[in-house]
Amino acid sequence: MKPFTLLNCTTGLQQNITFLCQYCYSLILKDDEVQKTESERPRRKELKGRFSKAMAQFRRKWSRRGIVEITKNHPRYLFTNCIRMGLKKSYESVTSGQGITQVDLTDEDFEYFDKFDQVDENKKKVEFHNYAPKVFHKLRNILNLNEDDYKDSLVTTKNVPYLEFLSNSKSGMSFFLCNNKMFMIKTEKPQDVIFFRRILKQYIEHFEKYPHTLMVKILGLHYIKIEGHKGKYFTVMQSVFYPDERILERYDLKGCEASRYTEPEPENSEIITVLKDKNLKGYQIDLGEQRQWFLDQVQYDTEFLEQIGVMDYSLLLGYHPIHFTERQQENQFAHVVVRVQKSVPLKRSEATIAKMLCDKCKEMRKDEKNKGRETSDEITGNELKDETTHDQTPTESPKTTAGNKFKQASKDAVMLPNMVPTTPEIARLHENRESTVELDQLKQKNMRLLLEKTNALNIIDGKNDRYFMGIIDFFTEYKAKKKAEHIYKSIRYPTSSFSTVSPSKYARRFRKFMEDNSK
Repeated sequence: MKPFTLLNCTTGLQQNITFLCQYCYSLILKDDEVQKTESERPRRKELKGRFSKAMAQFRRKWSRRGIVEITKNHPRYLFTNCIRMGLKKSYESVTSGQGITQVDLTDEDFEYFDKFDQVDENKKKVEFHNYAPKVFHKLRNILNLNEDDYKDSLVTTKNVPYLEFLSNSKSGMSFFLCNNKMFMIKTEKPQDVIFFRRILKQYIEHFEKYPHTLMVKILGLHYIKIEGHKGKYFTVMQSVFYPDERILERYDLKGCEASRYTEPEPENSEIITVLKDKNLKGYQIDLGEQRQWFLDQVQYDTEFLEQIGVMDYSLLLGYHPIHFTERQQENQFAHVVVRVQKSVPLKRSEATIAKMLCDKCKEMRKDEKNKGRETSDEITGNELKDETTHDQTPTESPKTTAGNKFKQASKDAVMLPNMVPTTPEIARLHENRESTVELDQLKQKNMRLLLEKTNALNIIDGKNDRYFMGIIDFFTEYKAKKKAEHIYKSIRYPTSSFSTVSPSKYARRFRKFMEDNSK
């Protein structure tokens, strides 16, 4: 019997649905065995086709729990359609603008904004602003985002609607997704936009200093005013939870206790519940060898947030189990080459990286070929080690295979500061003497070996789970209003920690929480 598995389900519901799928499919198989005549074959084929189509629709609907398609009958249709129109014209002007790919940005580039008017399908005037287009274009380049993919995802046709994201957020902001769910559109408060524009230069510099930062990737800032309606600011950002079909749980973590528990939604709820700190209930973020990189990057990011004087930010966290085949695939030699190229700014071909292998690794590859095995499937990036690691490899028995030698080499990998043990694979450096400077740059920028995924900057593979992470909501300054709120909460929550504290205390507590709740 052909197995059916629906991901992103709770265990009981998944079992019931799987049983139903298997039962229906068994009926079709039984029909195949009983109905043998030529005249009935088209009917059986039709039944299979209808069943497959129904299952595909069900999977699609299940993967979009908490998400509503914004069709013409949706109250936000006009608003999102005007956003689409404005973005389309904005990106046309960006791609055709002179000097848009320049490396050095001026103060004028940060202050500049495009302003233009359009007319919507109801003949109403639509005013649209596109802030700092050159700056955000540069940020997308830093993040190695494909400009065409970015534009195609957001500037879709009317027949491919945006999606409204339904969550339990108390911010009062609206959240929308492009149809492929790769990018999110979020409405913003005017005061938050003023602050963000003020610190935009520092924000870009932080990404230049730490390209693999955990900070959420804000890729565009805009304003829209539809005739007869109040104007709205909105940002376009890379969705932390992409792809989201298999994510089991989502958390918003601040590192405090007061009001940090969320009652989970009923099993059949359309709302995607984002849980909080107290919902963790002792769960540890099991990052394994990636933990040190994570803690270091949290340190760098919170130091930056402390420097710009903000608090009340969160780590957005989601996770799902890693399949064995996924882990195996990511460690294949061909995939490691792609991951190296994705992780570092220097572009190198597979042949170039292969030339960097030491003689012992080359000999191992030759042994693999002589045994008739596919080296691209068997040899992992652990070949790309510092040559000193091979001198430390113990003597193998005659029965030791080449694959075991590579496994042993991975155990003897040289640890680089602020990097996980697999990061010497990034370096691919031991035969290339001129790469010493590159290696120093990788260490200074706290770079890691990224996965071969579209949203690799927000994804970290732990010991058993794949984690989706991003630091969000960092626009709250610690000013008079928040200081007054601090006094009030000190009286209301005398024995509990709360979010309204000074930026320095918030950063220290945030780092400690991540250290205490990871392993």
